Amino acid sequence: MEVVRHAFEAFARGGIEAMIEYGSPDCVFYPDPSWMEDREYRGRAAFIAFNKTQTDAFGDFRIEVHDLRPVGDRVLALIEFVGQASASGMAIRQQAAHVFSDFHDGKIGKDRTFLSWEAALKAWGSRTRRHGGEWLL
Repeated sequence: MEVVRHAFEAFARGGIEAMIEYGSPDCVFYPDPSWMEDREYRGRAAFIAFNKTQTDAFGDFRIEVHDLRPVGDRVLALIEFVGQASASGMAIRQQAAHVFSDFHDGKIGKDRTFLSWEAALKAWGSRTRRHGGEWLL
């Protein structure tokens, strides 16, 4: 939980270059299943390249973290991207959810992303249950 919390705090201070330090050098990022390009991005440089597609479309944006939940050996993050579309100037608020896993050496190993909280919870829902004070996937 703390690694993920610190990663989002780093993004707020210094963007993706600061956040990526919390990913392992061999980290793997899986975008939302509806993403039309690559199905996975391997390594820090690939994750930074993916993020550039977001900043090209939305310019500067911030991430609002609404909930972080320990789920067994994973962490579920319910967030919103908040910013403006680069071309139109239209205000954007986009829900997203991340499931972080495969932590090693104090770093995030995998990040699976969904473009809505409902999609993330549905994807994990049949396997998500409360056990004591902890969520299990």
